[in-house]
Amino acid sequence: MFKNSEGKLVSREASIFPLITFDPQKKDFRCLGTGFFIHPYGGFVTAKHVFIKPDGTHQPTLYGVQSLEDGTRIVRELKHLVVHPNADIAIGFLGDAKNNDAFNKNPVPASAFQLSFASPNIGDEILTYAYPLTQSEWLDDDNKQFTFQGRESAGKVEEYHKDGFLSLKNACYQTSMRIDGGASGGPVMKGAYVIGVNSTGMDFGDDAISCITPVSFLQDLAVPSGDRLVSIPELINAGFISVVMS
Repeated sequence: MFKNSEGKLVSREASIFPLITFDPQKKDFRCLGTGFFIHPYGGFVTAKHVFIKPDGTHQPTLYGVQSLEDGTRIVRELKHLVVHPNADIAIGFLGDAKNNDAFNKNPVPASAFQLSFASPNIGDEILTYAYPLTQSEWLDDDNKQFTFQGRESAGKVEEYHKDGFLSLKNACYQTSMRIDGGASGGPVMKGAYVIGVNSTGMDFGDDAISCITPVSFLQDLAVPSGDRLVSIPELINAGFISVVMS
């Protein structure tokens, strides 16, 4: 359970979801990583590398698999995505559901996270919840079934690297939290607030090293709104995104 942007305790799966892609050439679905809502009607955050490949190209498609309160999972298509030019973070918006017309006619608001732009301290306890355990199987030539299983991982902030660490090039925090494949882009929480996103990790059996990208990098971005761009600070000031500074 965590506190959403309205201060209510809700389940993690209400606002953390798997991100999948469909390759029309290979006719195949794959799970890419994890995203989380920061606005009730589709605004979300993930890691940039979930969608952008190492060679600079992007995945052919992106969908978020959202869980509703009644347990129904809906597949929502990406409407737009803005990636940070120098940091492993992205902000996007999910559009209509591909498999639920009733939701499209009367969208159910998701529980959105509150963000914190305050810098954590060395030794602070942190937590993530993501979808590294996704399994899939072909039911027939045209249908593939996913089994999504979330996993919680905890650790501590160990060090700050202003010039990046491991394969991550942006300023980041090194942690003892385990980050498995598929957990990339998931929210990193300190208490009730999200302070970062899962970026990269290495597992050494009983020990783990991971790096998280601070959500404060979102302040550098702007998103499309009609015929203009609106900066993230503007959206925060207008109350569309909930942020605490301490």
